Amino acid sequence: MKLEQKIHVFQFLLTICNCLYLILGASILGCALWILFDTGNLLRDIHSDELETVAGGLFLVGLLVLAVAALGYAAAHCQARLMLLLYMAFLIVLILGQLFISLVLLTSQKKIEGALDEAVDQMIISYAGGRDLTASDRLLDELQRTEKCCGRTGPDDWKTNLYIQNLTNQDVLPCACFNTSCPSGPGGEPPLFGASVGNDSYQEGCKEKITDWLAENALTIVAMDASIIILQVLQIILAVYLYKAVSQQSRVKGSRVLMEPEPDQTDPGPDLREDQGGFYGEENRAYWDPEPPHTESTGYPNAQNPYAEHERHGQGYNQMYY
Repeated sequence: MKLEQKIHVFQFLLTICNCLYLILGASILGCALWILFDTGNLLRDIHSDELETVAGGLFLVGLLVLAVAALGYAAAHCQARLMLLLYMAFLIVLILGQLFISLVLLTSQKKIEGALDEAVDQMIISYAGGRDLTASDRLLDELQRTEKCCGRTGPDDWKTNLYIQNLTNQDVLPCACFNTSCPSGPGGEPPLFGASVGNDSYQEGCKEKITDWLAENALTIVAMDASIIILQVLQIILAVYLYKAVSQQSRVKGSRVLMEPEPDQTDPGPDLREDQGGFYGEENRAYWDPEPPHTESTGYPNAQNPYAEHERHGQGYNQMYY
C-alpha cells in the first residue's frame, strides 16, 4: 500500500473512533449532570465527598473528552504532527483520570451506600405529609410505589416521621406504602396517610432495592469508563501510526528537495550555450572550427599558417638577386 493511501486509511479510522468517542463523552457528561443537578434521583440528596468526587470527575472528563475529540479530528484532517502529539498526551491523561474515578467509585461504594441510607432516613423524618410535598417527598413516594416497599428497613421507620409523631394515632403510613387504594386513617389524617393495621401495606423495606439500584448505576458508570478506555487505547494506536506515516511523508518530501539540483545562476541558458548549438554558437563556429578549409579547391591560404604565401614570394625575390 502506498504511503498516501496509508495516511488516508488512518485518517478515516481515526475519524470514526473520534465520532464514537464524542458519543461516549457526551454520555459521561450527561451522567455527571444527572448526578449533580437532577432532583429526581436519590443521589442528589446524598452528602458524600466520594460521590461528589466521582460526579465532579465525570463532569470534567466529559468536557475534556469533547475537546479532545475535536482536537483529534483536526489533527487527523490537517496531518499536523504537533497536534497528534498533544492528542495522544491528552488521551493518556484522560485514561489515568478515568481509572482514578472508577477506582474511587468501586472502593467507596460502601461509604456511598451508607450516605444514601442516611439520606433516605432523613427524607422519611422530614416527609411533609398532607402539606406541600417537596421534590424529596415525591421522590420517596415514587420509590415506594414503584419498588413496592415501605420505609428504608420496613414500615416501622415511619414512626420517626415528625408529622406522624404529632398525630394522636401514630399507627399510620403514607399512601405510597399500600398496594391498593389508600385507606382512610382515624382521626381525620390527611389523605396522603392511611391506617396501617390490617390494610395490606408493603412490609418489605426499600434498602435492598436502593442498594441494587446504586450497584446498577455504579456498574453502568464503570462499564462506560471501561468502554471509553478501550476506545482511547485504539485511538492512541491509530494516532501513533498516523504520526509515523506523516513523518515518513515529510522525510520523503525533504529528500526529494535535496536531490533536485539548484539552477546555476551563471549559466547563460540553452540559447547561449556553444556546446548545444545555440544562436551565438552558430555565428562563432568559424572562429573555433578545428578543421582547416580545403586549400586545393578554394585556393585559400593555409588556415594553419597564414604567412606561408608571403614566405614563398619572399624566397622568389631573394633568388632573383642571388
